[in-house]
Amino acid sequence: MKKIRNIKKAGLTLTELMVSVMIAFILVGSVGFFLVDSQKSWNRSYNRIYQGVTADGLVARKTFDAVCRKATIKRVDVDDNGQYIELYYHLSPASPEIDQYARFYLSGDELRVDYGPLDKDTFNALSAAKTLTLAQNVKAVNFSVGGAAVQMVLDLDDGKDQNQVTLSSLRHNR
Repeated sequence: MKKIRNIKKAGLTLTELMVSVMIAFILVGSVGFFLVDSQKSWNRSYNRIYQGVTADGLVARKTFDAVCRKATIKRVDVDDNGQYIELYYHLSPASPEIDQYARFYLSGDELRVDYGPLDKDTFNALSAAKTLTLAQNVKAVNFSVGGAAVQMVLDLDDGKDQNQVTLSSLRHNR
């Protein structure tokens, strides 16, 4: 007589394999969804900080501050309505004469600055200025002067974001 043994074979059944594959698929899908969503959020934050009105405001602020800090306190020209300001400065710190100018103004919806050499006697520009656009989508700009302090208030609006930049800086040179 033959003995029938009840031998269990090691391994998984097809049902167990399908259940474990489904659990792994759900876990991997959840992690993938989380990573994609995090990447999209990071991209939105990055673009909001480094593009558009925020970046334009930063560039305008840094440029205006740099020019103001080297400008002379002897002379500054400001429009009565505060729409433009012209600052005078030395190209070289060793130079005893004011020989450069920078004019900040609004042209359409752009904040621009003109740089150039200056006739020391008449305070007129000697040659064509170098013009840079500092910011776009400018709704309004206002410049004012009080003693050695110079202030710029810049309103930016690109339809999606708004930014107001207010900067006061001191003119240091004599």
